[in-house]
Amino acid sequence: MFKGPWLAKMDMLCTASPADIHYILSKNFPNYPKGDKFGQIFDIIGDGFSNTDGELWRFHSKTLLLLLNHPSFDSLLKKTIWNKVEKGLLPFLDNISRQGVEIDLQEIFQRFGFDLTCGIIIDYDPESLSVWKLQRLLRMGNEKKLSGAWKIIDEFIYKALAEKRKEYGDIKYEGEEEGESFNFLRSLMRELKDQSGRSGDPNKFLRDISFNLILAGKGVFKTLFFHLTEFTSSRVHGT
Repeated sequence: MFKGPWLAKMDMLCTASPADIHYILSKNFPNYPKGDKFGQIFDIIGDGFSNTDGELWRFHSKTLLLLLNHPSFDSLLKKTIWNKVEKGLLPFLDNISRQGVEIDLQEIFQRFGFDLTCGIIIDYDPESLSVWKLQRLLRMGNEKKLSGAWKIIDEFIYKALAEKRKEYGDIKYEGEEEGESFNFLRSLMRELKDQSGRSGDPNKFLRDISFNLILAGKGVFKTLFFHLTEFTSSRVHGT
């Protein structure tokens, strides 16, 4: 138990027990609501699954499990990863190798994970493995305030979603069209029919879900590829 500032009422209980974590986040999740304060602190992530409770959270859980368990999701995942490795990661690392410069591999894999997640979730590749393109896209800098960063995030996601809506045209909500390949974003749009979250804005609801999934996914891919590289390197050197 960690005692926070007495005026802030920010006492924290921490656990590293897998059994406790499973009980809190899965087995008995409804018994541990995040509450309104959590939503106010993390309002940038809106009505996404990581910021909701009750019926809205159950809707997220049901929808995401349905999409992630889709028979074609694994094929989409493998295809997206392979294309990004072949056309993005390997050429980037080859160029760095020829220049003979040192790089932060964790940062590279974080960019790689960001590109992969965007490609899967919103069917859009920001190509952030290009260092200068990422900086121009996000206008990153220590002086940038949260409100400014929030605006850039919204511009990026809303623009990508608008382009994809135009590209997809009229979406058949009753089910997938015959011969149509699985597309995560298009399927998500179908599942969100008549859903608008607490804001009442269906576009914002789609933005919130997309942003939550991007945040969750980029860290997973970064960690996975970093440890895979570390493991492979240790086997090559016989350690």
